[in-house]
Amino acid sequence: MFAGTLAWCVATVILTILCLVESTRGAWSKEVVKRQEDTTSKAIVRTWVQSYNVQGWVDPNGIEYNAEEVKAQITALFENGLTGGYITWHSGSNIEKYKKQKSAFQIDYLKE
Repeated sequence: MFAGTLAWCVATVILTILCLVESTRGAWSKEVVKRQEDTTSKAIVRTWVQSYNVQGWVDPNGIEYNAEEVKAQITALFENGLTGGYITWHSGSNIEKYKKQKSAFQIDYLKE
């Protein structure tokens, strides 16, 4: 049983990364909710939320992730029933970037 749960958790992490990279905000949430219905030991899902800019070598136009983009990701999680929380993903851990996104983290998404 533990091996099956561990395999599901690893698959969930991989799916999380793939879906965030592809910017499928609501699709991943719906898939996780569906998957939770299939298991007897439901997990608390805390999803990585992208908070770094997409560089020009990934997307020719680049994509700047500010408070609006972070808020959209968190909103999609909560709208689809994933209310267990989230973790931001910014490998540079740039505090100035987080200050610019501050308004997205001050919202009570459970009440919205």
